[in-house]
Amino acid sequence: MESYFQIRWHGRAQQGVVTANQLLAWALVRGGRHVQAFPDFGPERGGAPIRAFTRVATKPIELHEKVYEPDVVIIIDNTLFKDPSTLKGLKKDGTLVLNTSYAPEEMRAHLKLGICKICTLDATKIAAEIFKKPYFNTAMIGGLARATELIELNNILDAAKFMFEEKALEANLEAIRRGYNEAKVLEL
Repeated sequence: MESYFQIRWHGRAQQGVVTANQLLAWALVRGGRHVQAFPDFGPERGGAPIRAFTRVATKPIELHEKVYEPDVVIIIDNTLFKDPSTLKGLKKDGTLVLNTSYAPEEMRAHLKLGICKICTLDATKIAAEIFKKPYFNTAMIGGLARATELIELNNILDAAKFMFEEKALEANLEAIRRGYNEAKVLEL
């Protein structure tokens, strides 16, 4: 049976969680992987919590369900890490990617986690400086690339060129690069 690499995204409506999930999937497919990427939300209004899921494999994926035991949890909205359900099921050797200005050591102590890796980056600051809006998503993908060996930064940048219109492309490329460069990773 094929094993899958699984990611669960947490954010709020209008923060680009679905777009980030699609961009990552596009980059992974271009890299030769099989991918599932889908959101989990109802008729939420702007600001309501939402989730998205990414499943990656080297062969076609036959599992069709939400991600319950993620290898990576990405929390795009820094108010959501206080909700214990965001970390539910995260594998003990998994990776947590957080949008926060705190250092990974501080977050490990605060959350009382023994997971393998914690990656923090201030995607809020990056988004404010680049977009002047709460578009934290593309910086967080840069952080994911820095924290894991799942995908290389160049693959994400190439996929972004196909996903974003010319008007938004340069800003998103900058956010991805800054997310990657400014991410702080703490190994266990």
